[in-house]
Amino acid sequence: MSERKQNKKNNGHSSFPKEAEVKLIIGQKGQFPDEGVLFEHFQWDETKPIKLGEWKEISFEPPFLPPSGLWKQAESLSLTSELESSAISFLKDFTKVLNSKDAKKILAQTFFRAKDTSEVRYYPYVEADELKSIQGMTKVIGSTWKLDPIKTKYKLLCNQQILEITNQKGEPVISSKKSGSIPIYLSRINGKWVIVR
Repeated sequence: MSERKQNKKNNGHSSFPKEAEVKLIIGQKGQFPDEGVLFEHFQWDETKPIKLGEWKEISFEPPFLPPSGLWKQAESLSLTSELESSAISFLKDFTKVLNSKDAKKILAQTFFRAKDTSEVRYYPYVEADELKSIQGMTKVIGSTWKLDPIKTKYKLLCNQQILEITNQKGEPVISSKKSGSIPIYLSRINGKWVIVR
């Protein structure tokens, strides 16, 4: 904490008291601070015996530590022709699901990604909101998604748990006629491919 700047016009005196307040709050995206979860509150004023310039350490336990606990399920991968072929086969099915415009089927394919994103950003996963977002996307894009499986590039990321698939230029292999595209990051959980972020 440091002293409040004084106003020279008032002979160095301020109408504001020498005080400070610190709140550690974790909130949802779009929330005002008073709507979040308060973890720690510290208030100081000039009547308390704390010298200006001192540090106060605040310890707290968050609901979870990033990356989210969901990642404990993801398998370690090795690049093989079988793995690459399996991933492309999954993406062919995923493209069909995207073109079905069925929000529930799309959400089933992207559930891990949505749940993981909500945890690391500290806002609750709400299925109705996810479905609404998907419905908005399908309304704009329609059934124009196309997979380009030719000349794909594979790269393992994050402790070999994520497989990134792009074209030779590093661009997404799934795109739409309406200028939309989906970056592809996959992981395997219980022997099955899942979309991750």
